[in-house]
Amino acid sequence: MTKLQNKQADAVPAAYPLAYDAWLVEFHDVDFLRANDAEESYKDLLDEYPVEIGSLKFAGSYALEQLDPVAYRCGFSDYLGDYEEFDIPGEGICYLLYDLADEYADEYEEYLQGFTGGAK
Repeated sequence: MTKLQNKQADAVPAAYPLAYDAWLVEFHDVDFLRANDAEESYKDLLDEYPVEIGSLKFAGSYALEQLDPVAYRCGFSDYLGDYEEFDIPGEGICYLLYDLADEYADEYEEYLQGFTGGAK
């Protein structure tokens, strides 16, 4: 039995399966990106590329946001495009990279089969 299967077996049997986001929280130590941290994460990414003008050096996020706010907002929107949005009870809107969400999808299908007896 895998670690996940052990954790699921130890859980109190539920009458109904958990929704995908609740299942992720319950059975995986998933590092969600919280909505209020998303823009800070985007800024950190941009700040890896400082902008130099003459002898002045600016954080990439500051330079882009000040020089081209539309490009900054479009970039932020594109950045969030790599994430799937979840509404986690008690946490609010959170994001998970699509790659990670896809990685757990097969395990979630197995979990659901326990409620349906294998039927889809």
